[in-house]
Amino acid sequence: MVFPASPYSLRTALLGFVLFPLLLVVMLAGWSGLRSLESQVEMRMQQDIELVARAIQLPLSDALARDRRGQIQQALDSAFRIDQVYGAYVYDDSGELIAASGPRSPSMERRRDARLATVTGTHGAYDDRGGDEVYSFFMPLTDAGGRINGLLQVTRHGSDFRDDLAQVRSRALLALAALSLLL
Repeated sequence: MVFPASPYSLRTALLGFVLFPLLLVVMLAGWSGLRSLESQVEMRMQQDIELVARAIQLPLSDALARDRRGQIQQALDSAFRIDQVYGAYVYDDSGELIAASGPRSPSMERRRDARLATVTGTHGAYDDRGGDEVYSFFMPLTDAGGRINGLLQVTRHGSDFRDDLAQVRSRALLALAALSLLL
């Protein structure tokens, strides 16, 4: 005698009470891990720009204190040759642009940030420059006595961040999809 298939079979129970919750947990954990990874990648890229700024801070501070514009420009040009750097700018203690390497048009909002950073210390900020997002890192320049006599701004394309994050995201989603299929 053949019994009709019950909608509450062992297979249905296994799918409904084990596999689907397991898939949901895997997806939530994967999404949370992906968000954390994206945050770490973005922070690392910001730290890369900060390291470039710190590498040229001392030569720039010295050149600014001695009013050697040629040395300031040379240090900025060396930073600009690094692929990650979109532009590098030096401002005097009043926030006026005195040297630049890369695009010559920091926005007025960035110039206000430059004046603010001479008082508050280092910080980073995103800016929209002609439809292109740019990350800027600001670092005060000091003389031998420790007084702030200028400011360094190093910028990086926001698309660098987005492109790397998109690549990380697509790989992670592919791994999650493969794990889901495996389950």
